[in-house]
Amino acid sequence: MGVLADAQSVMFQRIGVTRETLIETWTHGGIGLIVQVNTAKLLDQVSFVVGIGMVFKIYGCFLFGFYIGRYEAYKHCESRREMLKRLAVAGIGIGLPLNVIYAVTFESDSWTEVLCSTVGVPVLSCGYVAQCCLIWLDNRGRHHLRHFAPVGRMALTNYVGQSVICSLIFYGTGLGLGGSMGPTYYLPIGFAVYAVQVLVSRLWLERFTFGPLEWVWRMLTYGQWVPLAKRTGV
Repeated sequence: MGVLADAQSVMFQRIGVTRETLIETWTHGGIGLIVQVNTAKLLDQVSFVVGIGMVFKIYGCFLFGFYIGRYEAYKHCESRREMLKRLAVAGIGIGLPLNVIYAVTFESDSWTEVLCSTVGVPVLSCGYVAQCCLIWLDNRGRHHLRHFAPVGRMALTNYVGQSVICSLIFYGTGLGLGGSMGPTYYLPIGFAVYAVQVLVSRLWLERFTFGPLEWVWRMLTYGQWVPLAKRTGV
């Protein structure tokens, strides 16, 4: 994927940005410059995803999710409780150490990084899903998980919303805090943003059937108008 890397270098040269000045540009640059930088970085992301074969893993995960939804596998959790327990233990027990190694070797371009990423990420994801299913099978756990249902029903809106909110927090177009704090603060900020989205999603879905972007996506999919507001009794 050398062509994309070369194209990114050319774009960086044209706008006067280097890899060493990226953080400074994101933190203090104007919106026009930031858009140009992110466009150039997009080429790097495409090169990364295609170059290491991640595109096949992503497609495989989509197919796996489609299979679970099509055959409604989630309806059979109770009868497969023991299998879920084994999957949770194996997925978390194997996936967590592999992801720790992946984090330590990140951007090292070593076979260790590629192996731990390829195996560790989907394995740990399966462990998380199995554990969530087990929590759902418990009455108390189900009560707590219900609070996260609205934010999940608005996944696309919240995903894009996180990008918009965090860009206003960290980029120069907003508060410009990206270059003034260390990564220790990123986690609590992320949790705070998510907590707000959980609340807003619940309030939104009390009045509307879909999230705003889910509503637009549904109309584009079916090619027809879909009512957004919930019907109220007369």
